[in-house]
Amino acid sequence: MSHRERKIQERKTREAKIEEQIKNGTIIRVTYEEKKKKPAIPNRLSPFTTSEEELKDRQETVEKAVMVYYRMLSDLLPKLSRIQDPRKPGKIKHKMKVLIIYGILMSMYQIGSRRKANQMISRPVFFDNLKTMFPELETMPHADTLARLLEKLEASQILECMIGLLKDLIRNKKFRNFMHKKRFLIAIDGTQKFFRDFQWAPECLQRHVGGETQTPQYYCYVLEAVLILGDGITLPVMSEFIENNENNKEESKQDCERKGFYRMAEKLKKIFRKTKLSIIAD
Repeated sequence: MSHRERKIQERKTREAKIEEQIKNGTIIRVTYEEKKKKPAIPNRLSPFTTSEEELKDRQETVEKAVMVYYRMLSDLLPKLSRIQDPRKPGKIKHKMKVLIIYGILMSMYQIGSRRKANQMISRPVFFDNLKTMFPELETMPHADTLARLLEKLEASQILECMIGLLKDLIRNKKFRNFMHKKRFLIAIDGTQKFFRDFQWAPECLQRHVGGETQTPQYYCYVLEAVLILGDGITLPVMSEFIENNENNKEESKQDCERKGFYRMAEKLKKIFRKTKLSIIAD
């Protein structure tokens, strides 16, 4: 049997197995309705006739956004503030809560560098507006202070807080309108973060590129799970790094998406024990 014929046979066997599992009710096939097309942008002039009307509309938009931010952060910040501060007590100038707010703002405004964050978030008008939401703010920290804190914190501690907030929202039925057949949709896919021509860490994966030259290349790969909502909105659930560690050093193969999925699936089952989920994967 040739390689092509063997692949076709394996595919038929796999499809037959899936059909059998569907009949037995082990897995559920999810069907999707055709997505409605977005309405075209109207070809007309601005509805505002004066600058006062435009400023009023902007003010109302900002106020609504602030209400959402404050509502979400008021639930998340207490959870994050309970994380034990790894810094020396005598050298602490900014509280953990202030640094967490700083980090969330960097993510919300998609600030890619610490220098850019120092320039943008430290502006007087920005700080005054932020202080109306969080009166406990006295001064804004330096971005390097946040970086030093995150270096000492365990990522799992922040992840637990985020998952706790997500479970609270699910428990309060905030996402029930986005359920499909009484199930929440979780999309899982892998993504490459970056690569280098040298091995910067023993955990990074390795591959060979360049055709005949076969130059070694090292890269970082992450398996991510997100909760799918409406209008293309997704909420991050968790991430699983695909990496070479002590557990697979003795194996001939590297870590891969399939192994990472098994680890992630086990974690999802523990976190959402009584929540019905539908996994979407390629």
